[in-house]
Amino acid sequence: MLKLWIESHVGLCLIAGMGLGLLFPFGAHIPSETVLALLAPITFLSFYKIDRSSLRDAFCFKAVIFCLARFAVLPVAIWFVAEQLLPSYALACMLLALLPAGVSSAAFASLFNGNVALAFVVTIVSSFTCVVLIPIATSLTASASVNVDVMGLFRALAFCLVLPACVFAVVGRKKALRKWENRVGRLTTVALLTCVVFIVLTKLRPQLLAAPQLILAPFLIATACYAIYIVVGFGPRVAAADRIAFGVCSTINNPAIGVSVAILYFDTRVVMCALAGEIIWLLTPFVVQPLTRRLLR
Repeated sequence: MLKLWIESHVGLCLIAGMGLGLLFPFGAHIPSETVLALLAPITFLSFYKIDRSSLRDAFCFKAVIFCLARFAVLPVAIWFVAEQLLPSYALACMLLALLPAGVSSAAFASLFNGNVALAFVVTIVSSFTCVVLIPIATSLTASASVNVDVMGLFRALAFCLVLPACVFAVVGRKKALRKWENRVGRLTTVALLTCVVFIVLTKLRPQLLAAPQLILAPFLIATACYAIYIVVGFGPRVAAADRIAFGVCSTINNPAIGVSVAILYFDTRVVMCALAGEIIWLLTPFVVQPLTRRLLR
């Protein structure tokens, strides 16, 4: 009963993690690197959601062009605009835009009658390219006053994205693991994500309790960023099913990666924007669904 409730109320679990992080300061003593150790198994479990049999036919020119435009060009464009309007949050805006499509985007593409195979392709391409794009983009755009450990960032992304993929390629097909994932995979993912949010909030606790209004600007900025992702994702003039896949992949991204790397390598403003993005991400399916219905009329 408890397992079913947790699996059905992901948003409430994450909010509970935030509340516990604000209430109990002992989590501040947990090493920040722990979030990477928690994110790696989340990534490993996510590969069970990928249907490899449908990927080969879905690799196409339009998928590559979309990935290039959405996950390489758009982040730089957002950074350039933010640098003129809100320079202190420019790096945070770019990091949010660089985050890859979430594995759940393919599930939502199926739910909204989109091209599921195309969504899988965008998810895989964006996930592996972000390992290189995020360190390169941050090193090129960060101001002189911001010291970003580029190689450390690259190693962190490789650890939580590439390493789980390699492990999955070796042991992912074992029946015992598949049975375990079917039984408690989602529960484990929710629990690990809640722990990530808890650790991040404990690190931010002193600043948030001293000045609660600090979270307002990150929430507004993250909301504006996600609005842009929706517009760009549903913009391509392609078949309705492909457009839905692009829109879902653009909007329902992977904020857990942003939170995990932000707490290790970026300042408080970036961490707060990443955390705000995690909360807003929970609401994006409710915004995307009406748009997909309009496309299918």
